[in-house]
Amino acid sequence: MHVLEPGRALELFRQIQAFLAEHGFDARISAFLAEHGLAQACDQETGRLCVLVSKYLLQMFLALVLWDFGMQFQPGNWLMIAMYNTHHVGVFIALQFRNEVEQAFQDSCFFAWLWAIHSFGLVLEVFFPLIGIRAKEGRHSYELDFVKHLYSMVTVRQFYLYLNGHGQPGLACDNYQSWALGIMIASRYLLHDNWRHREFFRRIEIPGFCIVCVDHFFGCDVYMHRAFGLFFGLLFTYITHAVFFGNVRSMPANYDLEESSKLQRFLEQEAEKTGDHLEKLPTDYLSFMVQWFETKTCKQSKLERAEGKPVQLWKEKWPLHCLAATGAKNAITLSKMLEDRAVTTADLNAQMTDWHNSAPLQWSVNLRNHAVTLVLLQNGANPYQSATSASSAKTAVDLAFAKGGGLGNCRNFWSRFHALCLEEWPPLDVPWGERPVHVRFLQVVKAF
Repeated sequence: MHVLEPGRALELFRQIQAFLAEHGFDARISAFLAEHGLAQACDQETGRLCVLVSKYLLQMFLALVLWDFGMQFQPGNWLMIAMYNTHHVGVFIALQFRNEVEQAFQDSCFFAWLWAIHSFGLVLEVFFPLIGIRAKEGRHSYELDFVKHLYSMVTVRQFYLYLNGHGQPGLACDNYQSWALGIMIASRYLLHDNWRHREFFRRIEIPGFCIVCVDHFFGCDVYMHRAFGLFFGLLFTYITHAVFFGNVRSMPANYDLEESSKLQRFLEQEAEKTGDHLEKLPTDYLSFMVQWFETKTCKQSKLERAEGKPVQLWKEKWPLHCLAATGAKNAITLSKMLEDRAVTTADLNAQMTDWHNSAPLQWSVNLRNHAVTLVLLQNGANPYQSATSASSAKTAVDLAFAKGGGLGNCRNFWSRFHALCLEEWPPLDVPWGERPVHVRFLQVVKAF
């Protein structure tokens, strides 16, 4: 459809975004209807063919919805394709192989709740305004943080029932539930490094899953006291090590590329080293980020709505962020814009108010778009400018070290870059070991 009529698929995607966000509701309805059909089939021999046909029709509908009618497909990255598909396949394993009504009920509740994670946008845009909460997607909202952490608490409870509920087989290699569960949650946490970047996963869901699993295998205690004791012992050890033996990366007191000829020479030398590698990065596929920037709309103020101003797409309002997020080929486009003086250094550091006040450099670093990252750095983009996330402020340098610290085929690029910046602009903050213990403790807990 998109090939025959360019832009048509993206226009359709914009129209049905709210429907696609209801993955959890759709999964629950489909699973419930299939569960009801299974109960009928267990009660009577007649009508089995009808139940079977209905079952596959429901699964077909659910597959179309969960795969967003094929519009989220991203060719060219086979690892990502595999992880996206395993993320979706778990629920279909459960729907296909369940035989007992009690197991079917737990399947319905657990997988529908896991898929409800895609409904946070509806909570933000539909339910919050109904109760007078005005929040915006892409900006920090303490109310939405609370909802996400509450969601993770319920997820852990659902996981406990999925393993230990009446009639449940538990974790083993010879039952379908273990395979469905393992496939689903592995891709849930590994995809996009969600286990690290999503605070409610990192703080509640993953520790909760580990506690439930340890208790399931080794304890089966009424209150899981041994599993909790082991977890809090490990947590205490981690906090103690981080407070007394850890370290925090110092930041330079300033950053201005024009003031440092040494840093300019360093970037020129690195550009020569990485140039061949950067040209080999994929440039000919339509990425998910392209769809995102072409379908996401900027929120308007009351004044803008009253004046009847047209709604802008992200791609229109944030062109440099779009270039930074959507492929290495954009490095050439960006270089030409800089040569023509179509953008300034201030534009390179512009904070995207629609998404965590992020700058173009943070998009390119986070998505490993090395070519654009190098162009931005060479033209004065500030890698120490912070973008706000749900719990902390992260710079492009922080993101780069989290991604391995390399740029192209230069594995230690960011460590050498950071050392030069500290040499040019010595940090003003107090070294980690000289800070009061309670200050270090609070910083460690906040970053957890």
